[in-house]
Amino acid sequence: MSISSAKCSVLKKKLLLLKIVLPFNQVISRCDFVPAFFIPHKSLEYRKKLAFRCLPSTEYLASKIGFFVPMAKKKISAGLVMYRKNKPESECLLVHPGGPFFKKKDRGVWSIPKGLPDENESLEIAAKREFAEEIGFEPEGSLIELGSVEQKGGKTVYAWAIEGDLPDDFVLASNTFELEWPPKSGNMQEFPEADRAEFFPASTAKEKINPAQAAFIDRLLLHLHHGV
Repeated sequence: MSISSAKCSVLKKKLLLLKIVLPFNQVISRCDFVPAFFIPHKSLEYRKKLAFRCLPSTEYLASKIGFFVPMAKKKISAGLVMYRKNKPESECLLVHPGGPFFKKKDRGVWSIPKGLPDENESLEIAAKREFAEEIGFEPEGSLIELGSVEQKGGKTVYAWAIEGDLPDDFVLASNTFELEWPPKSGNMQEFPEADRAEFFPASTAKEKINPAQAAFIDRLLLHLHHGV
């Protein structure tokens, strides 16, 4: 049995006010539930009263030694940093997100081509597939592992670097998505997931890319210059 995320939030705040530490930050990969109400140094009677006071509709849960709360699956993306060696500095391929919200935005909103892995799909394969879906062609070459970063919204992004270039006849052919625009108009419009794809010198790319993803460029340069 579970409780809603809203009630979970209320419970968490009240328990924190009571200075009771809960393991809300446990990370259990791809698990929907984690133990959240376990106070070993308090009696069962005390725990029942506390649960009743916080959540009157959870008598059943309070009768248990502990109960469970829903925990969202961790958001994960996988992507590629395509680079080409150049002088005075190497260049990285970035994409600009499509849609009306990002139309006039530039600094800090560009990204590596990335996306969600399918069920049972390896992250490396997902990274290549997402690159093809956003850019329009499949990259070839060996991959350099760049590790992962966590973005501001909590999403973890895994990345690999691959040396390459855009074909001479390149035309961006990104997947599309539908969005009601203008809001509440009832008018559904189709927008590309990425509306631009460009190579930038590494220093410029670090200014344009999502701040968390800038670490991928640093790691790539470290590998290219020092073989790390």
